[in-house]
Amino acid sequence: MPSWTKCAAPRATGDGAHGLARIRERWTMSVENIRKLLGSLLDDSEDEKAWSTLEERAISGELGADGAARALIAETRARLADRGEAEAVARLLDVEVELAAGADDKVALLRERARVLEYELLDDRAAIATLDRLLALQNDPDA
Repeated sequence: MPSWTKCAAPRATGDGAHGLARIRERWTMSVENIRKLLGSLLDDSEDEKAWSTLEERAISGELGADGAARALIAETRARLADRGEAEAVARLLDVEVELAAGADDKVALLRERARVLEYELLDDRAAIATLDRLLALQNDPDA
């Protein structure tokens, strides 16, 4: 079975006069492959190849917008947090920020990332950089 599925999502133009819909095609990673990728990180939270793949797919939008990837990543983050793997938790929070549906979700995730960095990893510089991102997001009228 191919690891990628071609999806076409209709997008309304918002202009009632035309009544036309545009089709936007995207390549999305299958849920099963996301699950395998996250499983690799649970097996070895220092697997740089898995991290690179996950981060690249999140940035490019290839993890999908249906919420399945976000739910799987949140579940993986909780399991890593239970095991005390704070570095992996911070990285997954960064990925989750990329996938977050709205500004409120991003704010909550950035706050949690700053907390993990400051109190669990004792990385004040990274925590401050995360808080700077948070402030920029809160001051952005388009967010």
